[in-house]
Amino acid sequence: MLRFDNVDHPHQEGRCTLIKHLRPKTIVFFSHNYIDVQDMPPSLYACCEEIVSVMPPCCEHLLIQLHNLMAGPRLCKITYVFHTLPSTASWYSGSLPFRSMVEELKPLSCVISAFPSNIQVVIVNAGSLRPHRSNGVLWKRTTESDDAQVIIMDQLEEVLRDEGNSPEQVRKNMGRVCFITMKEYLMREKWKGIIPEETARDWLNH
Repeated sequence: MLRFDNVDHPHQEGRCTLIKHLRPKTIVFFSHNYIDVQDMPPSLYACCEEIVSVMPPCCEHLLIQLHNLMAGPRLCKITYVFHTLPSTASWYSGSLPFRSMVEELKPLSCVISAFPSNIQVVIVNAGSLRPHRSNGVLWKRTTESDDAQVIIMDQLEEVLRDEGNSPEQVRKNMGRVCFITMKEYLMREKWKGIIPEETARDWLNH
């Protein structure tokens, strides 16, 4: 596993020299507001089977946009984790200028559509999504898990149709998207090194 924390940067001095020798099966981006990995060596993705984006609250943008990431020959899964604690389970971005949840979620649909339709997409903890505050006032409408799922899937369908995909291609692309809770993720997936252990314990004991 190769993990980039928010303080790391792909172009950090000395990092590129090391990266070209790595062949991780999992690449994790934790707490990045924006990812630009255009200059990462293609060899980094040669054995990569999963890319994970872990997004704590108050990111500059609601979504981590995986621009320029390569779908290597073994990539079969992309996971987005909206990272919160059980006691403070509202996820908000603090993005400026203030935008609606529909506008904030649009980039996720665009990123999903950019990857081959055989790659599974898992979205974790969508039930924590909430509109953020503008001038200290919280939007009246809250977005629960089902609402977030509907928004994401409706936008994905729109993006895929706009790209000229056939109805069969649209159905196949949408069918590879899965929504699960944080607790389900921790019970099903290999989360060590991805989710902080203290956070995982809080969720599993909640």
